[in-house]
Amino acid sequence: TKLDLIYSTENDGRSLSAFYEKCKRTKHTIVLIEAMTKSSNNKVIIGMFASQSWNVHPTSYGDGECFLFRADPDAKCFHWTPDFSSGFDDIENQVIREQFMVARNEYLAMGANADGTNGLRLDQDLNQGESYPALGFGNEPLAGENMKSFEVGTVEVYRLVRDVDGKAVDGEVDDSVWNLGGM
Repeated sequence: TKLDLIYSTENDGRSLSAFYEKCKRTKHTIVLIEAMTKSSNNKVIIGMFASQSWNVHPTSYGDGECFLFRADPDAKCFHWTPDFSSGFDDIENQVIREQFMVARNEYLAMGANADGTNGLRLDQDLNQGESYPALGFGNEPLAGENMKSFEVGTVEVYRLVRDVDGKAVDGEVDDSVWNLGGM
């Protein structure tokens, strides 16, 4: 399996609308985010794996295949885990726990908490981000314990492509094949 770049703030602009446009037909994407640290010029590479395509939705969506991660430094992955210990009385926490992907015009996020914070959240201009421990993911703040809010450097989205035939792992048709530009 190879990675195929489908969106980058460097090539496609720094906006959620461009992000959604480039990612709307592709499931199983890896979003890489350069979190700029305030204490020095170091960068922390964090991200999320989305099981569904990124599209503006009125409700949260996705499933337990979604996960959060820090790639550099100190690589760590935070998979979603269900909570079988809570009873029917704790339905509110269960609903919050299952907010895998949140895609609005104003922001995109993965993971949620009762206080409105997210495991990872980016603003509409992809300039600011935040990361808090999220119900279900058991993550620490991805950019660092003292870095719950951070400035965003480059954002890139990759899809998984099979080595054998060059097709996307999700089986979606690559629209660029059908782009007959000028014909």
